[in-house]
Amino acid sequence: MDMFRSLIEEGTLKPVDSMNESFSTFPQDMDDDAYMEELLTEYRESKQVQENESGAAEPVDPAPGDLEDPAPYVEDPDFIEDTSDYEEVINPYALFGQRILVHYDQSGESTGLITKPYSVRPGMGEKIIWLLNNYGGFQLWTPGEGAQPLGTLRAEVQENFELEQFASNLRSTGPDNGVSINIADWVIATADATTLSDFEYFLDVMFAGPPQIEIEAKIVEYVLSDTLDIGVGPVNDGTPVVGLPDSGLFDSFNWTFPNRTGGTEFLTTLQAVHDGTTYNFLLEALASYENVEITSRPKTAVREGTRATIESTQQIPYYQITGVNNSGGVNAGLSYSEVGVRMYAIPRLVGGSTISLEIEIEASQQTGTDVSFVTTGGEEISTPTLGVRRSNTLVYLKPGQAVILGGLITERSVDDERKVPLLGDIPIMGHLFKSKYQRKELVSVLFFIRPRVLEGIDLHRDF
Repeated sequence: MDMFRSLIEEGTLKPVDSMNESFSTFPQDMDDDAYMEELLTEYRESKQVQENESGAAEPVDPAPGDLEDPAPYVEDPDFIEDTSDYEEVINPYALFGQRILVHYDQSGESTGLITKPYSVRPGMGEKIIWLLNNYGGFQLWTPGEGAQPLGTLRAEVQENFELEQFASNLRSTGPDNGVSINIADWVIATADATTLSDFEYFLDVMFAGPPQIEIEAKIVEYVLSDTLDIGVGPVNDGTPVVGLPDSGLFDSFNWTFPNRTGGTEFLTTLQAVHDGTTYNFLLEALASYENVEITSRPKTAVREGTRATIESTQQIPYYQITGVNNSGGVNAGLSYSEVGVRMYAIPRLVGGSTISLEIEIEASQQTGTDVSFVTTGGEEISTPTLGVRRSNTLVYLKPGQAVILGGLITERSVDDERKVPLLGDIPIMGHLFKSKYQRKELVSVLFFIRPRVLEGIDLHRDF
């Protein structure tokens, strides 16, 4: 604020009360001829003052009335522009990237030759040179033949040129020599821009452009299970199922056949007294039905002729016995069994669009457990029982066709009954003297597989 006050006091800034006051010096009509004539007169006077002070004659702008209108422009229909002397300027870095060498002669002029290295798979460099000699159609040039002329190609191979050092242990605190792995061979090409472009096209056709095939799979797994679990037992530990009068030979009868679930599902208590005999039953019953559908949609892309693998598995832990110690115990270690769905496919392109697809699928799951060892304390060590289903086939598919692989169906029925002899066979009343467990399980796996050759347009699809 102090700086603004000093500027106002010096007259450099002038405060205004309103916006109208600040624009009061401008005429109402900026296109007025009288105002334009006044501005021109002031400009001439200022020019005259400058001329008198400097003593040198300066050109004076003519008055508006002295200006002559220029002749209108008329295009000559017979005029043809000669562009034969024009040279097209080619930027090699825009064509071939930054990883190039542009050659110049001793005078600093460009020779038109460009050198670019190309990285290829190990062992493919010599094959590229062989194809160039037999099918490339290039005029190859070798050192020792003088200066390389335009229109020729110089191609050299450096085998095992690109090595990569991988550390054996990134967490090691000391020096790590690592492992040296051959990554690629180098093919170094030198030619003019046109010939080098033709060489890159040759590489794309022969090596860089093998067909890429997308394998889309839909794996549908259905699990149907129907379970019936019925059990019977005493009401509590102090109350027998059947209590007899004290004068009899037998005091009571007691048994317990609980259901397998072991929870508090459906419970009911039956109590009765007849001729001094008491009956106390605890019935447990549970019926369950499950319908599970698991759908997965894996998708992968693979080079034509190589294997694609799709796996969806899980680990089942179990104890594996390794020995028996002197005290009668066992030495066991924790192991895992892998179950799930695996698919292996090798696509090959036959002709232009037909795909030969070799498929192997495997579906595995745990079907039960087996007791492998019983300790001296009565503990059972069980191992899982696995069920494996496999299928292997070879099909030919046209574009857009899909193959459906089924038949991987597993049916499992369990019928377990425990009862009191003779009493458990009595019709209707026999259910009070036994437990019953029934389970039916159906597992079905379907594979829908559709291969597709990837085209150039697939590189520009939205992610």
